[in-house]
Amino acid sequence: MTSEITLNNNKIGFILLELMETSSTNEDAHSIALQGFKDGSVITAKRQTKGRGRRGNRWCSPEGGLYCSIILRPDIAAKDGWIFERLTCIAVWHTIAESINKNPELKPPNDLLFRGKKVAGILIESRGGEERLDYIVAGIGINCSTPLDSFPPDLRARVTTLSHESGMDIHPSGVLKTLMKQMNHWYNLFLSGETPMSLRFSKKDENQLFRHSGEGRNPGFSGETSMNPQFTKKAENTQRGFSDEIRQICDEWERLSLEGASCPA
Repeated sequence: MTSEITLNNNKIGFILLELMETSSTNEDAHSIALQGFKDGSVITAKRQTKGRGRRGNRWCSPEGGLYCSIILRPDIAAKDGWIFERLTCIAVWHTIAESINKNPELKPPNDLLFRGKKVAGILIESRGGEERLDYIVAGIGINCSTPLDSFPPDLRARVTTLSHESGMDIHPSGVLKTLMKQMNHWYNLFLSGETPMSLRFSKKDENQLFRHSGEGRNPGFSGETSMNPQFTKKAENTQRGFSDEIRQICDEWERLSLEGASCPA
């Protein structure tokens, strides 16, 4: 059962498809993206039967969580798609902080934790050629109000929920509205400015910012990404090649990463 509703005049969430259950919202998002659904279209589900995370890991998705995927169609080169893992992480971090008035820990590249226990994660996937991206799917899972005993026994000691951390009943629908606001803010920042998109990224800076493993040059898509330990010492110099919009996103991601690294496990 699906419904299509209009949330507001913002780009992300203007089209929202809601499912009771699906195998994977990311798979559904790929399907509707190939059908031509617009930039900013969102698909959610109350439950996923085959939710997945990075490296093919499963994402346990019982009812009570927010499971959604967002279609993005930025006009950028394939090699620059890494920025959307950062952008989405930032939006999810602020969504959680605003929802329960507590700051989560950002564990690079894409996990949000409380006291070392996972509360949210993202999975960024893309389709396109070697030069340009056709679209990006930003998959997001946030444990909202799911009872901890609804998770498999092997996961219960390693996960937490917004309700558990706050002592309040945190409904996924309210978290979704906050997420849409945050995603619109950061995506609009990315799209704003007068610098042509082709000039917003510096190839030299990209190499200095990241340490790659796996195949390809596209962090978050074809290989694993981690911060270069030397980056924090060279951030000001290495980011000079980025436009203001990209630099703001990188600065915020680095700030949250460093803040998370200082939190006790």
